[in-house]
Amino acid sequence: MKAIRQALGMSMQRMTLLAGTAILFAQGGAMAQQADASAQEKGPVATDPAPLANDIVVTGSRLGSRGFSAPTPVTTLGADDLEKRGLSGIGQAIAEYPAFRPSTTPSTNQLGSQQIGAIFADLRGLGPARTLVLVDGRRHVPTTLTGQVDLNVIPSILIKRADVVTGGASAAYGSDAVAGVLNLIMDSRFTGLKGELSSGISDEGDNAEYKASAAGGFSFAGGRGHVIVGGEYYKSRGTGDAYSRRWGREEWQQIRNPNWPANGLPNRILTPNAHFTSLAEGGLITSGRLAGTTFLPNGTPVAFQYGTLAGTQYQIGGDGYGETFLKGIYLSVPVERFNGFTHAEFDVSDALTLFGELSYSKSVGRSHGPQPRDQGSITILRGNAYLPPQLATMMDNAGVTSFKMGRLSTDLGFPNARSVTPALRAVGGVKGDLDSVWSYDAYFQYGHVNYSSTIDGVRVESRWAQAYDAVRNAQGIVICRSTLTNPGNGCVPVNLFGNGSISAAAQDYLTETQWTRRRITQQVAAANLRGSPFSTWAGDVSLAFGGEWRRDEVDADSDAISQVNGFNFGNPKPIDGRITVKEAYLEVGIPLLRDSALGKALDLNGAVRRTDYSTSGAVTTWKIGGTYSPVDGVRLRATKSRDIRAPNISELFTGSQFGTTQVIDAVTGSQRLTQTMTTGNLGLSPESSDTFTAGLVLEPAFAPGLRFSADYYDVNIKGAIASLGAQTLVDRCNAGASEFCQYIARGSDGLISTITLAQLNLNRVRTRGIDFEFDYRLPLSTIIGSSDASLGFRVVANYAIDLITTDSSGSINRAGQTGLAVGATGGVPRYTLNGTVTYSDGPFTLSTNMRYIPQGKYDVTLVGPQDKGYSPTLVNSINDNRVSSAFYTNLSLDYAVGEDAKVHVFGVVNNLFDKDPPVSPGTTVTNPVLFDVIGRSYRVGVRFAI
Repeated sequence: MKAIRQALGMSMQRMTLLAGTAILFAQGGAMAQQADASAQEKGPVATDPAPLANDIVVTGSRLGSRGFSAPTPVTTLGADDLEKRGLSGIGQAIAEYPAFRPSTTPSTNQLGSQQIGAIFADLRGLGPARTLVLVDGRRHVPTTLTGQVDLNVIPSILIKRADVVTGGASAAYGSDAVAGVLNLIMDSRFTGLKGELSSGISDEGDNAEYKASAAGGFSFAGGRGHVIVGGEYYKSRGTGDAYSRRWGREEWQQIRNPNWPANGLPNRILTPNAHFTSLAEGGLITSGRLAGTTFLPNGTPVAFQYGTLAGTQYQIGGDGYGETFLKGIYLSVPVERFNGFTHAEFDVSDALTLFGELSYSKSVGRSHGPQPRDQGSITILRGNAYLPPQLATMMDNAGVTSFKMGRLSTDLGFPNARSVTPALRAVGGVKGDLDSVWSYDAYFQYGHVNYSSTIDGVRVESRWAQAYDAVRNAQGIVICRSTLTNPGNGCVPVNLFGNGSISAAAQDYLTETQWTRRRITQQVAAANLRGSPFSTWAGDVSLAFGGEWRRDEVDADSDAISQVNGFNFGNPKPIDGRITVKEAYLEVGIPLLRDSALGKALDLNGAVRRTDYSTSGAVTTWKIGGTYSPVDGVRLRATKSRDIRAPNISELFTGSQFGTTQVIDAVTGSQRLTQTMTTGNLGLSPESSDTFTAGLVLEPAFAPGLRFSADYYDVNIKGAIASLGAQTLVDRCNAGASEFCQYIARGSDGLISTITLAQLNLNRVRTRGIDFEFDYRLPLSTIIGSSDASLGFRVVANYAIDLITTDSSGSINRAGQTGLAVGATGGVPRYTLNGTVTYSDGPFTLSTNMRYIPQGKYDVTLVGPQDKGYSPTLVNSINDNRVSSAFYTNLSLDYAVGEDAKVHVFGVVNNLFDKDPPVSPGTTVTNPVLFDVIGRSYRVGVRFAI
């Protein structure tokens, strides 16, 4: 109740401050699998059920003839789907949709080359780079080096619906549509004024959110012209770190069994209370006769208390509570954004309509970087000026002249990261009907993103090594040893004994600001011609052809220290890269049956596209498919396609960037934080994909309003562009796949020093599964004669058969893996269910959304007691290889005020039963890609439409 009162109080305050604008999401059709379009506006994709002309365009196809049914499965998320969930934008809705894996969200995108807090679409778990994002069928300027578009750049108030093409669509739309297409359809014919004002907060009192948006549209010149304008402001204050949640305070981690296999336990162990043995806040001696000595805040040496199974990095229990990688890292980052969109068009004549669009967005994300972590790599000499007297005596008594120290330097501060992503996009074009047969459209698009990132307080490694080697000069003053021979070097000595011992002067000397700035520019020119020049016995033959020219450019710079790899992580590099693309396509739709004894309808659809990349040459993509309706209410559909994705600018041109990750090395038996170096690869070739889909759609006449569909998909990517994870590279090399060993560097002691994460054309990635969708609206008058109420049911589900990565050492199928996170080691649930039940009665609407993720494997490359063939003597054995299921319930209420129902008040409770995420240690205690890390949260607001 306290949290509810707090939420309501904060909401009312922000409502007053933000001025009472509000949003009513445009009422869009929520019918699933809308591969059939009816009377929609001109353009390359379906946009409006109230057309200006008689042409039709179907999402998933460039054709525009009446009666055409695209064979490629298309699922629609309408604006009312957003409204029922009370979500802040289309990105959150997509993240919950079963066909998507929310690999990049404010809960996963903490720090790195991507914009902080962005949300990207990732169909099938194949990676965001393989999902093409369109706005009304046209590409949007990418907001990242990898060519992806933050879904938050488009104001949700003007999104009428989101069409999801869940099969390969390269022949229709070009490169990057290997997994499918997300096409955001704007409400370009909206007339009136609408808006929303809302606010929310979590049950823990954090993650406060505020949103205000408004849109208006009007016609002029007797209806020949139309203009829409909309904008949205959103702010989230983010959450605390994992210690702000009960489940985070348990400190779960995967540790290596240091006594394996002698003690009879498996090689790897998932455990709570996992603490470090290689470092500590305030310092920990890790070598020699004084190993196991740590230091109180005043520098006094004391014995470090070891727990059980104490290895080279982790132990169970013992000292170190609260001194983990989880400390200080947001569960969900703070984000603030503004976006605006305007569209205008004018009918000069039936043959010529001028149109233009202008959109601008700015997103600011903030996060904390990891505190500096030194695992026994600091060498302290007997003559160190800050050596506590008691420790000096201990060294003398033990005959020790130096020792190795590990330190978690929380007192040096957490690097504070801030990314700013302003994006501008302008489109101008023409469209019209040449005659009763042919129509056309052509446009030019320009967009740029001026991304900037700064990380304050990043440690400079050369200064660090000098600063902790502190001595006294002839006058007894503590200085850096290097200052004795170079008096003007400016070095400030640092005291490492005891947490809090680092002075402000030392902190200023040791840290600098790491920055990078990137200008991403995209230009697109395209033209399309479509028509029905002739007919068969079954109807009009549809034809479309056209061409596109596109240029993507990136010009990036970075600070001087990063350019020489001077920081302890990150170190972005300058980039100067460009890709020019020229392509042409042809698509045809041929009706073969219509109201025949052999069936109600049979249509064939085929397309071919030739694409020439300046970086990798020319490739051809194609598709062939068909739909067949043997009787009314039953439709069968199937497609076969060849799709491609050329390497993007990041994959080609990115210079070395450094980070750290935990790696278990079977060769040395060590578990350590290891430096990684991510690089591009100019030798990459385009990846190709063979995609097959086959489905069934049922709309039985005996149950009006009921629709069911099931679609099988098989996506087989050859030469897949990917970077294997650090642990995967190590495991592959150690297993005998020698081609991976070149990416692993070891020191003279045999320990891994650096792992290079290069972009590679891997052998193959394959995913197979089935999408299900059920939609039904039941008027309660069929049960209770006098009732005006209705019940709506919608269930969307995905069953993943395979998500297989194949290389020279074998195949790994990560379907059913819900542990770990994203990238090369990320999996997808075996199945996912998302269902909504809506009760409507006059002004009152109650909606319950339920999402279920079943039990899965923690890591399919490991073997636990639940798995066939388990033995604790196996090198890949683990004590528990299962991740529990999760069932989330979300509740929303909406009440229309007044007889005209122009004002709605609403409230939403997400994660109604405050379900904790299941344990799945990786980058955090759980897998934030799949599971809710916020907990129960509340949202209240008001919408209006005039």
